[in-house]
Parts: sequence; structure tokens; C-alpha cells
Amino acid sequence: METQRPSRPAIDEFSRVTLEFPQVIELLAGFISGPISEPLLEALEPTTALPLIRRDLELVREALAYLRESPRPGLGRLKDTRELLERVAIEGVSLAALEILAIIEVTRAARDIRSIFLHSPHPHLDEMVRGLADFRSLLTELDGKIYPDGSIDSSASPELARIRRNIERLRQEIQIALERLIRRLQQEELVQDAVVTIRNDRFVIPVRVEDKRRV
Repeated sequence: METQRPSRPAIDEFSRVTLEFPQVIELLAGFISGPISEPLLEALEPTTALPLIRRDLELVREALAYLRESPRPGLGRLKDTRELLERVAIEGVSLAALEILAIIEVTRAARDIRSIFLHSPHPHLDEMVRGLADFRSLLTELDGKIYPDGSIDSSASPELARIRRNIERLRQEIQIALERLIRRLQQEELVQDAVVTIRNDRFVIPVRVEDKRRV
């Protein structure tokens, strides 16, 4: 059961300016981990709730202790995928391969961070990562199936593998048929070269311009 966190009392604008809070946010912007952190920075507000202040200071203390011994987790390349998750929650909506890949990268990072701090000697960081879901089973299904260029590995599903085998078989049959045809056309001197070429993903026979009607 999740512990109820105290609410953050709003602070007046005069106090924000006096504390130079906007300048603090501007300073922090140089340390955040890319686009995925920007919404959190924008939502950051000062508080007067002492329990929250103490808790945040403990988180900072533990984070600094961790960084003294270990490298900072790399999150700078992650994209903010909340809009993608909102879209895919709508029935009938699907995502492109690169959009799915962005979600996979976020879940992979969440898995790694969870494994780093869960049961660690840092109790507040441990408590924070317990709010992350365990994505290991999801990553087992999806990780490595989509390449950085957006192409999908044939092992992504048995159906995809079957379709690609059929496509390759048909492609070979077409290639053989065209080579047979081009040999006949070559005998009749109707082609420029005895080679089947590919242009814009289509097979092309190099027919002589003056003989294209005959072909």
C-alpha cells in the first residue's frame, strides 16, 4: 500500500521572487536529463511543508552519496512518452515502430533504475523506485525487436516471420521469371542490357526506347 504523501502548500509570488526561485529553476535546467525531465522541472514548486522539505533533503543526501561512488544513470536520450501512452490508450489507435521504440527505451531505463536502487542502502531512493512497475516481462517480449531505424526484426512474431518468408519466396519467383523473359528479349535484341534492375523498389527491364511497344 502506497504511503500518502503530504500535500505541497502553495507559496505566494512575492516569496517565490524573494527566494529567487525562477533563477534556481534556470540553474537546475542545466543539470536535467533531457526532454523526459523537462515536465518535472516545470512542475517544481517551493513548499512550506516541513515533512516534505526534510524528505527532499534526504533524497538529495542519498543521491549525492550514490554519485560519489557510482556514475549518474544516463537518461538524456529518453523522450517524453506520455503523449504516446495517452494515444495508445484510445481503442483502435496504434503507434509507429519508432514511437514504440521510444516507449521501450523508457521502460528499459525504468527497469535499470529500479534494479539499481531497489534494496539499496539508500532507503528514500529505494522507496521512490518501488513506485516503478516491473517491466521485465514486457521487455522480454519487445526488447531487441525494433531497430533504431524503425525496422522490425522478423522474430517479433511468428506471423511476421511467415509473411516475410512468403514475400522473399515471391520475390525470388518474380526474379526468375523476369530473368527468363529478359533472356528471350535479348535474343530478339529488344533490351539494352541483360540485367533486371530495381528502381523505387520495382523490378525494371531495360527495354530499348524504340522497341517498347513491341515488348
